[in-house]
Amino acid sequence: MIRLLTALLLLLPVGVCAQDKSPDEAYGERIDQARAAYRMAIAKQIRQAKIVEVVLLRFDDVRKVDLFNDDESRFPIAPYEATTKVISEKTLPPSERKELLLELANQIEKPEHEGGALCHFPIHGVRVYSDEPSGKPFDSKLIYTGSFCWVCGNFGFTYPDGAEWLDTNDNLKAIFNKLLPVPKEETERFEKKYPTKPIGEQVRFNRTRGIRGF
Repeated sequence: MIRLLTALLLLLPVGVCAQDKSPDEAYGERIDQARAAYRMAIAKQIRQAKIVEVVLLRFDDVRKVDLFNDDESRFPIAPYEATTKVISEKTLPPSERKELLLELANQIEKPEHEGGALCHFPIHGVRVYSDEPSGKPFDSKLIYTGSFCWVCGNFGFTYPDGAEWLDTNDNLKAIFNKLLPVPKEETERFEKKYPTKPIGEQVRFNRTRGIRGF
C-alpha cells in the first residue's frame, strides 16, 4: 500500500513544484492530490462491494488501541488510533446496501474535505468487503471501515500512510439512521453526559450543513 501512494506521488505533474511555491507547499499539494486519487480508487471498489456491515457504536468508550488487551470485536477509530465498543451490528441484504454504497463512495471521492469539527463521538460505523472473507490470514477482503459522528459532521478514512476525518452529509446520516436507528436511550444518554454540546463550536459549525445530533 505504501508503494501505491509513492507511485501516485511520482505520477503527479511536475508543475506543482513551480518556483512560486515553497518545497513544503509543493509537497503538501502532491500529498493532497495523491490522497484524492487514492480516495477515488477506494470509492470505485466500494461501489462494487458485495458485503456490507453497519454497526452501532458506543460514543463514550473511545480509548487508545491496546494490542495486548483489546477485544477483537472493538471497532477502530483510525484517526485517533483508538477503538470503541460495538453495541449492535447488521449485515445488509443486497436490497439495502446499494443506496449506502453509492452515497458513501460519492462522499469519499469528493476532491476536498474540511473534516468536520474538532471532535468525534462515534455512533455509526461500517465495514465494506469486496466479497465474503475467507478466514485466511491477510485475506479479509476488507475495502473500507470507518466510524461516523453526526454531531461533529465527520467520518474516518484510512490511507496507506495514515488516517484523517472526511465530511459527512445529510444523506449519509439519513441512510444510516434508516438502516440501523440510534436507540432513544443512547441519544438521551449523550444529551445528559454532554449537556453543553448543543451550544458548542462543533454544533454551530454543523448548523450550516444541516447536521445536528444523532
